[in-house]
Amino acid sequence: MRSLTEPADRPPTPESYSPDRMSKYFLDLERVLNRVESAATHYQALGIERSAELQHIREGFYAAIELMYPAYSIGSAAPPQTQQRIEKAFTRVSQAFTVLASFVRRREYDSVLGVVDRKQISQPDPDVRKPASVTSPATSPLKETADTAPVRQRPSRPIDTDQLTRPQQAFVESGGAAPSSNRRRCERFKLAQPTQVTGFDRRSGKWQEMAETIDVSRTGLNLRLRKRVRNGMVLYLSLPMPIKMRSHGYAEPTYKVYGLVRRVDVPKQGARVVGVEFLGQHPPAGFLDRPWAVYRSRRWAGGERRRERRETASEIVRLEYLAEDLQVVLRQDCRTENIGRRGLRVVVKGAPVDFELVRVIHQRRALEALGSVRDRYVGPDGLERLCLQLVDKEWPF
Repeated sequence: MRSLTEPADRPPTPESYSPDRMSKYFLDLERVLNRVESAATHYQALGIERSAELQHIREGFYAAIELMYPAYSIGSAAPPQTQQRIEKAFTRVSQAFTVLASFVRRREYDSVLGVVDRKQISQPDPDVRKPASVTSPATSPLKETADTAPVRQRPSRPIDTDQLTRPQQAFVESGGAAPSSNRRRCERFKLAQPTQVTGFDRRSGKWQEMAETIDVSRTGLNLRLRKRVRNGMVLYLSLPMPIKMRSHGYAEPTYKVYGLVRRVDVPKQGARVVGVEFLGQHPPAGFLDRPWAVYRSRRWAGGERRRERRETASEIVRLEYLAEDLQVVLRQDCRTENIGRRGLRVVVKGAPVDFELVRVIHQRRALEALGSVRDRYVGPDGLERLCLQLVDKEWPF
């Protein structure tokens, strides 16, 4: 089965589909929505047998998700009423998948179904022949969205993304962790979970994409995303997260959490690997006023977490800021603070707010390498720092 984010050679648009293909898509979508809405059990919601193995459970789940959230924009042609049905169906199939994909929870669920089946057999009254709906504890649809969720963080002034040199602080649970020699703040698990990502663009407004996780932990995740995002953006995520890795919403079928973009890798085959750090079930202060704003997290106070040691070094390098099409946005000379084999930190003045990559040029060392921004923040001296990872070459010591 293909990945949810696997790009096609030529991404189609609703206009490029033939009327017959559009008609077939919406007929298939209607069939799945009707099945989910009328399902009395998790098995019926996924369209599988009670004896289905884990592989078939996953196939049923992904087949429903790919219809509700197709890889390209054909789904955007659905009317608002259908979009609302899709949102409810996504919650329902995510709940079914979360239960049936777990051996323990599926066994408990099957035991409850067995009791219900025996009661139905012993009570053949026509008024009670309708199968009882057996699900996890009832939950209401999400009411706190990126548009309406109340702000419960400490008050702070709103952020202006035009003044990126003074971004607002986004406080996170893991930011004040105790010092440790372990590079990871907590253990990560390789887990491919379909994730509904909601973000905001200053010009075009709210957007949504169905992505897929690479690995997850209690404090964040990595996922593949086609939409272009920047370090410091706040995203709203909804996914069938394992219960033991949640910090809230333990009884909910899907885990709904705000996250801060901490890392954006170089795009490959139309998708980027994006590292997201969880902020919690409520957005940071100022988010509701300017949901497109750029934030920064509290600086890590624990032990050294880099894979390779950095050496303190002050050298002059030239940076060329590149747009998405690799055209130069700005050139400027700056000074390094530390240098490693695969990265460096530089002090800059007046860096652009928005750019894709950086070309690092050091004439004396005959170096010309591309770098991606892993972090950017303002130091005590009021100057901005860029933490760069070299993506195509190593520093020539």
